[in-house]
Amino acid sequence: HAEADLAAAKQELATARREVDEAKQALLLCNTKLNKAKEEADAERRSSSEAKNALIMVQANFRETEGRMVKYMEVSNAHYVALQRSEKNLLEAQRALKEVQKEGQEGKQDGMPRP
Repeated sequence: HAEADLAAAKQELATARREVDEAKQALLLCNTKLNKAKEEADAERRSSSEAKNALIMVQANFRETEGRMVKYMEVSNAHYVALQRSEKNLLEAQRALKEVQKEGQEGKQDGMPRP
C-alpha cells in the first residue's frame, strides 16, 4: 500500500513539475510580451519627443520668419513713404519748372528780359 502511495505521490510530483514548467513558460511568454510592450511604449515616447522637438523647431523657424517679415514690411513701408515724398517733391519741382518756363515765355512776349 505504501508503494502505491509512493507511486501516486511520484505521479502527483511529476504532474506538479509539468504544471510548474507550463507556468514558467507562460510567465516567460508574459515577460516577453511585457518587454515588447515596454519597447513599443519607449519607441512611441521617443517618436513623440522627436515630433515635439520638430514642432518646436518649426515654431521657432516660423517666429523667426515672421520677425523678418515684419522687419521687411517696416522697411518696405518706409521706402514707400520715401517714394511718395519723392513723387510729391518731383511734382512740386515740375510745377515750379513750368511756372518758370511760363514766366520766361511771357517775358519773351513782352520783350523784357526777366532777372
